[in-house]
Amino acid sequence: MRRLVPLLVGVLALAGCSGPAESPLGATRWQVVRITDDPDRATLLPDTLQGRVYLVIGRDTFTGGTGCLTFSGRAWWADDESRARLSDMTVTLSPGRCIPGEEDTAERLRSVLGSGDLAVTRPAEHGLKLTRTDEPVEPWQTPRSVEFTDGAG
Repeated sequence: MRRLVPLLVGVLALAGCSGPAESPLGATRWQVVRITDDPDRATLLPDTLQGRVYLVIGRDTFTGGTGCLTFSGRAWWADDESRARLSDMTVTLSPGRCIPGEEDTAERLRSVLGSGDLAVTRPAEHGLKLTRTDEPVEPWQTPRSVEFTDGAG
């Protein structure tokens, strides 16, 4: 029995190392700062929603929320992790009261992130930007995108 305990501990340690691959973004809860989706709309989230709207992107799935809404779906990463795709986004009403703008913000996120190819860039140390790359954009236009902060910066 004494010989089995070290063997069992070693097997369990190795089993822990063979778990699912970590997301290129880790387990960071990315707070939405800016949504660029319509040239006639403000891009910066209002103060009431700053820090309230977030996304966590895993290796194969993503989750997020706006306070009264939660959303989730599937995630795909390119081999070099410079591109991603979020798909099958579902939005569910959570317990609690929505504040003005949460439903609209969730719909804007679904519009930009929900079904297209995304360039993944880190424009700042604590920032993340997901930009649509599958839509034609004229030179004077800004591609649709969502910008995030990790809240540490």
